[in-house]
Amino acid sequence: MNVFEVAVFLLILVVLYVILDKMKRLQDIYQKSLIIQNNIETMVKENSKIIDIITEELESKITEANNIVKYFEDNTFIVPDMNEGLPLPGGKNKKPAAAKKGKEAPPDPDIELLELLEDGLSIREIAEHYKTTQGEIALKLNLLQKRHLRSLIRK
Repeated sequence: MNVFEVAVFLLILVVLYVILDKMKRLQDIYQKSLIIQNNIETMVKENSKIIDIITEELESKITEANNIVKYFEDNTFIVPDMNEGLPLPGGKNKKPAAAKKGKEAPPDPDIELLELLEDGLSIREIAEHYKTTQGEIALKLNLLQKRHLRSLIRK
């Protein structure tokens, strides 16, 4: 064997070593990618479970809110006499500013809300008028009704 053949043989060995090293690195990368893929699949499954739980809770809350809105739409509210003013805690009534001073007072949102209800508007229509949700209108009406009932009890 001459020097040239030895050099070619050594070169082939070096190339084979480099190729084997690259193949081992590729195999390591492939193994890591399989682990990452498995972790991603596990996370997707866990997130799907969480999304299902949140969706169920949201659907439950929406159903509950719809039932509350329906309840308030179906029930008649006790509307205080606008001449007496709105009942306040302690059994006192807040007279509209116009009644006190003889001038036109700015509209009280609570009185306006009750007037819309007296005019026969539904909670949905009132919510559209105020550009808010039906639940917020139902809540405000419920609070006004409770405030009025408390004032009647205190009298």
